[in-house]
Formats: sequence, C-alpha cells, structure tokens
Amino acid sequence: MEHVPEWLVLSLSVIAAALSAAMTCGWVPPQLRRRPGPVRLLGVAGLATCSALLVDVLPRLAGACPQTVTAFSYTALALVSAAVLMVIGYDLAMDGRP
Repeated sequence: MEHVPEWLVLSLSVIAAALSAAMTCGWVPPQLRRRPGPVRLLGVAGLATCSALLVDVLPRLAGACPQTVTAFSYTALALVSAAVLMVIGYDLAMDGRP
C-alpha cells in the first residue's frame, strides 16, 4: 500500500501521454478548435510533461538508490522546464490572433 500514489501517477501519466500523442499527430481537442495555433506544440509539451512524470516515478517504484532517484528527478525537472518553454512559445505564437 505504500506505493499507491506512485501507481496512480503512473496510470494517469499513461492516459495523458495517449492524449498528448494524439495532439502531436494532429488531433485537436474541441476546446482548442476555435483557436488557430500550433496545437502540435502543445502535444509535444504534454508528452514532455508525461515523460517527466514517468522519469520521476519509475525509479522510486523500482527501489533505486537515492543518487539515482535524485538524478532522475533532475532529468524530470529539465523535461518540465522544456514543456513550460513550449507552452510559452505557443502563447507567443497566439499573440495578435483572435
């Protein structure tokens, strides 16, 4: 019972990765259909975020040593930072559009 939150994050991350992969392939969610913009960029940002969740959770579930968990946590931080930059890029691309 001690790894329940990690398994929950893992399962939600896999579901979100499927939606992000669909957006990367060109599917546009109904909420974004009225806004012309680089939706694939949001999909890649979502994949980076899901990857960060997986990179952070899997070593903990595997019972890795603390140094490995720390290294993977820094990698997850880099992935989240990249995702934030992609969302900022999407927002800048939307400036001036209705």
